[in-house]
Amino acid sequence: MGIKMNTYRITLKKKDYITQVPDSQRLFGALIYLFSDCIGREQCSELVQEIKNKQIGFWLSSLMPKGCYPIPLEYIIKGGEDNTETDNTERYNKEDYKVLKRCSYGTKEVINQLLRGEIKKGEIKEFIQKKIKIKEIYRCDKIYQQRLHLADEYAIECLKNIPYSIQKVQLKPETEEFYFFLAIEGEQEKRMTIETALHQAVDNKELLVLGPRASQGLNLFQLNAMEGVDLNYEKKNEKVYLNMGMLLPDKIEYETSSLRLFTSERRPYHMDGKYKKDKVKENYISFIDSGSVVKTKEDRKAVSKSISSISEGDIIFGNSFLYPLKQEGEVNIIA
Repeated sequence: MGIKMNTYRITLKKKDYITQVPDSQRLFGALIYLFSDCIGREQCSELVQEIKNKQIGFWLSSLMPKGCYPIPLEYIIKGGEDNTETDNTERYNKEDYKVLKRCSYGTKEVINQLLRGEIKKGEIKEFIQKKIKIKEIYRCDKIYQQRLHLADEYAIECLKNIPYSIQKVQLKPETEEFYFFLAIEGEQEKRMTIETALHQAVDNKELLVLGPRASQGLNLFQLNAMEGVDLNYEKKNEKVYLNMGMLLPDKIEYETSSLRLFTSERRPYHMDGKYKKDKVKENYISFIDSGSVVKTKEDRKAVSKSISSISEGDIIFGNSFLYPLKQEGEVNIIA
């Protein structure tokens, strides 16, 4: 049947507390680990390299509360891409901005209201409080839980009971239901290999480890359902997108995009001995974070890329899922 793109919405259930909302990179690693159990490590390694070399199209979003999207905060604050004003206080005051920047996710309807500028200056706080109560806006709060080392649990006398704190992330309002988007493009045989492995994992209600401290029950998500979606990219021919994951840019219009950057240090996964500063070369890389609004003159498939990692055979996944925005008057809204 030739080359074709299939897009899926996959839902998961959070099992316990999380230390972070998993991004598309961490999700990619978990899915590749899942695929290796189904298709074998050798074929999985080939798949990873084909994704890096763009022989197979594979785009992932980060995890989001079910029914919500990342809020394009910077784009909303500046009033859209065509707003040339340097002083944005005319649209929102400082108190509005402080409340807005704590919000991470919202429904399509809520985000479009903000993009259209329908909420007046000074009314943002009340608007957000109402939407949080009815689960149309979510914010991420950091909480800390104190624990003791294993000496206390197993009565090991030679160990000291030293308390330590675990930082967790709590969504307000609370939710256990999350989802992500996945788009796959390639020859039928290649697509079927990935899709069959995914369907099998969903049918088996497999657990995904999407963060540290899984042995303590943290950062575990159970696959629940998988459904195909049609976003009609070809029909819309839009060139403005809401970024939904960690994106390594390839061909984008930097001047007219509204970008939020995330920078991280990269270290080898396997090292002899401990991490010593004099033994580790510092490697930093910046991504375009979810919630950014990306504009391109190229096809959306040319926007992002994945690159080789400092660990041999691994890649740094940067193929973020892009959701189309459509022009409505002078603003772009979620399609």
